[in-house]
Amino acid sequence: MNRFTENQIRRTATSIVKWINSRWLTGDNKWRKGGWLCILDPDGKIFFHEPIGEVPAEKDEKYKALAAEKALRLHEHPEHNMSWQSRDPDKNQWGGAARHPDGWIISFSGFSEFWDEYLVLALFQALEMHDEISRTASTSIIDYYQKSPDD
Repeated sequence: MNRFTENQIRRTATSIVKWINSRWLTGDNKWRKGGWLCILDPDGKIFFHEPIGEVPAEKDEKYKALAAEKALRLHEHPEHNMSWQSRDPDKNQWGGAARHPDGWIISFSGFSEFWDEYLVLALFQALEMHDEISRTASTSIIDYYQKSPDD
C-alpha cells in the first residue's frame, strides 16, 4: 500500500465513488454522494484520512469518526478480515473496512454498509492488490447479507 501516493489513492477512490453514485443514487439515497476514507498502516497508524466525493456538512464529523472507528476496530481484531465481523449496531459499529494480508486496513463511511464495503474492496482491486485479498473478499458482508444492496 505504501507504494501508492495519496494523490493516486484519492483519484482512485473518487472514481469508485462516482461509479457508485451512478448506480445507487436514487430515491432516499440521492444525498449520499461521498464519505470519509481512512487507511491504517500495519502498525495501526492513520496513513490517509479525508473526505472523498461530496459529504453533507451535517454528516461530515459522523462519517469521519465512523471511518476511523471501523478501521481501528478491525485493527484491534487481528483474527478478523472485515469490520462487519465485529459489527454491533447497538454500539453504532458497522461494516465497511477490510484488512489486506500485509496488514494495511482501508475503511469507508458514507454509503450503506454494502456500498462502503464495496468501495473498500474495489479500491484494493483498483490499486492492483486484488489477488492478495481473495481470502478477505470471500468473507465479505456482501456474502454475509446475501442480498442486493437495493433490497
